[in-house]
Amino acid sequence: MILSQEKRYRISEVSKITDVPQYVLRQWEERFEHIKPKRDRAGRRYYTAKDVELILEIRRLLWQEGLTSEGVRKLLKTGRRRVDQLEIRTEIVNLIDEIERDVRRLIDLADSH
Repeated sequence: MILSQEKRYRISEVSKITDVPQYVLRQWEERFEHIKPKRDRAGRRYYTAKDVELILEIRRLLWQEGLTSEGVRKLLKTGRRRVDQLEIRTEIVNLIDEIERDVRRLIDLADSH
């Protein structure tokens, strides 16, 4: 789909274009500092074509590449849009380590009662 560089898109339009629910788009605004739609006086969001392209890229990284939000934030901070398999593997290992620590804490907590 070719987006007009001049047009401003409402959240409902962006949701349809990107196949990302509106509530997720709102969450991503808080999670990813790079998504900053302009607002009118009534507080309605208006996205640029650049915003929509970024949302599509974030969607791909999260939902297809399997990165975490933190992994996507790190990638966006470096200005990169692609990851290699080693980065994905590292991200997964870090997530597994975090889960393991949480499970161990829960087991320790259960044992202490």
